[in-house]
Amino acid sequence: MSQRFCTKCERTMDELQFYTYKNGEKVEICKKCMTMHIDNDSPETYMWLLKKMDVPYIKTEWDSLLYKAKEKAGPYKALTGMSVFGKYLSKMKLKQWGQYGWEDTERLQAEKEMKSAAAASQAPPTQSKEVLQEMYDNGEISEAEFLTLTEEPELSGPPQDHYYPENNPYPIVNLPNPADDLTEEDMVYLVNKWGRFHKPEQLLFLETLYNNMMDSFDIQSASREDALKKLCKTSLKMEEAIDCGDVDTYQKYSRVYDLLSKSGRFSEAQNKDQAPSFLGSVS
Repeated sequence: MSQRFCTKCERTMDELQFYTYKNGEKVEICKKCMTMHIDNDSPETYMWLLKKMDVPYIKTEWDSLLYKAKEKAGPYKALTGMSVFGKYLSKMKLKQWGQYGWEDTERLQAEKEMKSAAAASQAPPTQSKEVLQEMYDNGEISEAEFLTLTEEPELSGPPQDHYYPENNPYPIVNLPNPADDLTEEDMVYLVNKWGRFHKPEQLLFLETLYNNMMDSFDIQSASREDALKKLCKTSLKMEEAIDCGDVDTYQKYSRVYDLLSKSGRFSEAQNKDQAPSFLGSVS
């Protein structure tokens, strides 16, 4: 196992405790030191690090990962600087973003805004409620059409026992779906890797977890890589089961997950990271 020296905390630790530049070289300071002052809700605290790592800042992608991290942590567990940053770097390795660097940030943001503006400009003009009322009174439109065009839509939220904390800044109705930005090339790659029976958001979950695990463990054999893919698929099943409150199914897959972790040597004790204080550093 290769060891590296952190120039900030002056500790020697496994090289997996250091993020990797695009050229393959390791960052000079460890993950914990590098992210110690990140406030996940304040871009000014981490944008300089994205520039250092030469990856673009895509606000919707960061916000989506942050929302998931908060949802997973719950109201009583605080996030750390590593909760989103590492996952974001892994996301930027996908073909969709891999060819871009920090200097592309403004251009990508401008393109996204232009697409949104173009979509808005192509939308048919809406008529005022007064005009629609007059058309209805004159018999020009049916009652069903009038009600459809004038009534406020009812937004169905999550089940009552799944409500998120009131101070959550990312309400579910406004949450962007990062899978919407996957290109055709991304989809071909992901389907070939994971199979064609998964939705885009499921493929994205699998690929992100796979990249995080590859960064955390020394996986060099085909058999271990295959075991990792099965572990990722099992983790996806666990997430979906617990999200819909199916505890029995969750427990069943949890047992399978534990067996795969042990047989594939993916437990924390077998992680290259041996120091307890650095658990979760792949986040």
